[in-house]
Amino acid sequence: MEARLLDEIRAEARDLLAGIGDRRVAVWGAGELGAWLMGELGDRGVAFLDANPTKHGTEIAGREVLPVEELGAVEFDLLLVAVLSDSEGIRDRLRAAGLEEGRDFALPFPSGKRLQVLDSLPRTLSFLERFDLTGREAVEVGFGGQLFLALTLLHRGVSRVVVTDVEAQLGALERREGEWRSFLADLARAAPGRARDEEPGRILERIEIHSTPTRAEDLPFDDASFDLVANTGVMEHVDDPGGAIDAFARVLRPGGLALCLAVGIHDHRANDPAAPFTPWSFLVSTEDEWRELGRSAYHQNRWRAVDFERAFEERGFDLLARDCIVDPRLGPAEARRFAEPFRSGYSLTQLAELDLDLGARLRSGG
Repeated sequence: MEARLLDEIRAEARDLLAGIGDRRVAVWGAGELGAWLMGELGDRGVAFLDANPTKHGTEIAGREVLPVEELGAVEFDLLLVAVLSDSEGIRDRLRAAGLEEGRDFALPFPSGKRLQVLDSLPRTLSFLERFDLTGREAVEVGFGGQLFLALTLLHRGVSRVVVTDVEAQLGALERREGEWRSFLADLARAAPGRARDEEPGRILERIEIHSTPTRAEDLPFDDASFDLVANTGVMEHVDDPGGAIDAFARVLRPGGLALCLAVGIHDHRANDPAAPFTPWSFLVSTEDEWRELGRSAYHQNRWRAVDFERAFEERGFDLLARDCIVDPRLGPAEARRFAEPFRSGYSLTQLAELDLDLGARLRSGG
């Protein structure tokens, strides 16, 4: 996340932090925002909790990262949720555990995800402009309780969107309807030429939330059910990305599109500036080390951008567009240190590609 955006999101937590006093604070989420919170808390911070406790490193800012299942064993006066992607789901989980918002826990970044999405919206809209989406029926894989991509697709002319995830997210539409209506207004301002003459409520009615947990590799839909498969920030977290692409090909009609946005191909442990990791550190782990790290918990495959491209082509897709951010920090010395022990055959540019947008069309015989 860029420093400017991080500062904007962090600003939301300033007043909350100022009023904490001497209370003992635990932090749910060990990523960039969690590490920042713990640094601001100092001695008041007592523990990290994370759904993927090895994803960001086993220790951050001098605190051990514990699985969220150990919440009951941690002594704290206040729990701060430092997660943007599923903060509403975490809120529901904490309420179900008998905790009261405001007294026992707080969400210090209430609009953080929206700010993050709005920051990347020009790039997303520019990428989607390359495709004719009018009238297409779409499935979004791994929506994480966030309807930003689904609404963007509807704004671009998609007729309906079915959204799925590995966890049931049935309340995502009604629970935050005000936020989704506000985002539709943001879309109209960002791309006025694409503004739809349709009441926001009618647009929201064209989103269907799939009722059961669904893995990307095991989409429970009939063959040739959709014209478009889309996701954002998902493919790097799929255990079997080749299997997921097979599933995309199966549920797409001939000529259907697959759009994979914001595939962030990097090591999340590098988010902690005090830790000895780089965005490429996970590449050098042996298979045994990878398993010890807890691959299922870390939940990130080690594919590079070029691996995704090859896999789509091998499975009957024609690549139509690809944008990739190349990290300038990976020079020859870093390549030798972090890449060659893991795998040869990548160029320096292919190793340095850390963020991918990819669009592909399923061939008629795919």
